[in-house]
Amino acid sequence: MNNYFKQILFEGDEDPKINIICDVLSEGLRSEFRDRQNRKMTNVVMMHCNSFPFIDYGNNTTVYSPFVPYGTEIIVLFNGKIGKMSSYDEIVYLEPYPFTLGEKIRSELEQAENILKENSKIAFKIMFYRNTNQHSGADDLIGIDQALKNAPDQIKKIIFDSEIVEAIDYCVYRTPKDLINVVYGGCGDLSVAISTCTERFKEFSERIKPDVFYGPYGDYKDTLEFGCEYKYSVLVQTESINRLTKFNKVKGTNDILNQYVKNYTDAYQELILELIEEVYIKTVGDICFWDLEKDIIKLKEGAKRVISDTLSSSSKEKEKCPEFESDYNNYVRNMLKMDTKFAEKAVSLVENEILNYLHSYLVRKEEVLANTFV
Repeated sequence: MNNYFKQILFEGDEDPKINIICDVLSEGLRSEFRDRQNRKMTNVVMMHCNSFPFIDYGNNTTVYSPFVPYGTEIIVLFNGKIGKMSSYDEIVYLEPYPFTLGEKIRSELEQAENILKENSKIAFKIMFYRNTNQHSGADDLIGIDQALKNAPDQIKKIIFDSEIVEAIDYCVYRTPKDLINVVYGGCGDLSVAISTCTERFKEFSERIKPDVFYGPYGDYKDTLEFGCEYKYSVLVQTESINRLTKFNKVKGTNDILNQYVKNYTDAYQELILELIEEVYIKTVGDICFWDLEKDIIKLKEGAKRVISDTLSSSSKEKEKCPEFESDYNNYVRNMLKMDTKFAEKAVSLVENEILNYLHSYLVRKEEVLANTFV
C-alpha cells in the first residue's frame, strides 16, 4: 500500500500557502524555507512524520511535519503543475480575507466544474485563511470574523447558477490544528478509507502504550516546561498558587478549602484545559478518524471533574475563615497547614493526576474503537 491514502492539492494565493507551510515547521526551518523559496521557487509536497519537522530539498521540496495529518500528501503549487488535476482526491482553494473575491471565486469554481466532469469522486473545499495577526484593533477583528461568518452564503450568491455549489465544502484555517478539518474523512473509495482508519488505529494503539505515552512522545513535561513563553510553568510554581490562599483571598468565607478551589479554578482551570487540549492533539490529532472537536469537549468536561476532585481532597477540614489575618496565619496556615497541603495538591494535579487522566481517557477510547476492528 502507498505511504499516503489521500492526495490533496492546495490552490490559491502565494502568501497563504507560504504561511501554512511555515506554520508546520519549527522557527529555524521557517526562515530557511522562506529564504530557499525566495531564491528558488519550487513546488512543495507536505507529508506526515512522527519526529520533529524537517525538509528534503529537490526538484520539489518535501516538508515533513507531525502537524500534517497522517495518511495524506498535500501538494502546494508554486511552479507549474504536478500531475493531472482530476487525479487528486481533493482540491482545496485557499481564500484569504475578504474571502469572497467574486471573479477569483468564479474562475476557481468553473475550473472545479470541469474537473468534476472527469472525476465525479473528487472532493472540493474552500478553505478561508484566517490570518490571526491581520487586525489592528477590536473593530477590525469583529469585521474580519463577521466577513468569515458570511463568506459561504456570499459565495453561493455569486455563483448561484453553478452546479458546483453543492459539491463544495467550507472550512477555516487559523492554526496547523485546522489541517485535520481540511482532510477529515475518506477518499471516496470505501476500501481505502477503511484501510486508512485501520492503519491509524494501529498507530493510535502504539502511541498510548504506557512506555510511549509517559515517555518523550506523549508526556507533556516538555510542553509544560518549554511552552510558548513558559505559559504553563505557572501551574507548578508554588509561589503562584500561594497567592491564591492569602487572607485577603479567603476573608469572610465559611469554607476555606472550597474558596481555595474556586480561586484556583478561576485563575488556572482554562490554562490547564488548554494544556490538555494541546497534549491530546499532539498525541492523536494527526491520526484520528473520529470527530476530534466533540472528543475534546468531552475530554475537557472530565478534566474539570478531576481538577475539582483532586483539589478538594487536599484537606478533610471544613474551616471558617477567622476574622483577623493574624488568627488565619497562626491557625490555618501554621497549625493546619491548609495552604501548604493545597499547593502540594495543585502541583500534583498538573504533574500526575491530569496526565493519568489523559492516559486513562485514551485507553478507554482504544477499548471502544477496538470493537470496530475486531
